[in-house]
Amino acid sequence: MGGKRYTFMSGDGKNLSKIDRVLVCEKFMMRWPEAKLIVLNREVSDHSPFVLLTTTYNFGSIRFRILNSWSDAPGYDVVVRKGLEKSCESVFKDECLEVKFKAIREELKTWRNKEKAKDEEQIATATENIEKPEIEAEKRSLTEQEIEFWKGYKRSIKEWQKVKAKDLMQRSRLKWIELGDENTRFFHTLVNSHKVRNRVNGLWIDGS
Repeated sequence: MGGKRYTFMSGDGKNLSKIDRVLVCEKFMMRWPEAKLIVLNREVSDHSPFVLLTTTYNFGSIRFRILNSWSDAPGYDVVVRKGLEKSCESVFKDECLEVKFKAIREELKTWRNKEKAKDEEQIATATENIEKPEIEAEKRSLTEQEIEFWKGYKRSIKEWQKVKAKDLMQRSRLKWIELGDENTRFFHTLVNSHKVRNRVNGLWIDGS
């Protein structure tokens, strides 16, 4: 098992335990002899998710979509207005509309890339500050101040996950329209398959 020593940590940071076994068959080991169990960061939950690493994945290009949650972010309306102010010399109104839509899309792309980088930096900082007390808790008892900081960063990640859940709900409705299936089980199966396919479990550098 790699990543962490424990897979569970109680809310007060004092009790630790682990699940370090995955049941597989002989054929599995014959096909994937280098399989590894990797423990991921806990984030909000008390339990760490862990994955059975067998293969690597090739990622394709990501399509651009406008999500409803973006409208709640600061600066969104300014970016849209900037796109609408794009001038068009054509006498045809449909061409002018196309130019403005394209301008809005390009402005949103640039804005979203910056916002995404900022969000990822904040989440990385919060995740790091969650991980440090957990590592220390494996060696000693945490102070009250350390536990309060730990809980505060967990709340920050929880808020970020709420926004992410809104985006997932919007994407699920798009899939329902395309495939004609409003089954909740179908949606969660689709989301879980995307998580498995898009997860980066590690990097190979010079054979290591």
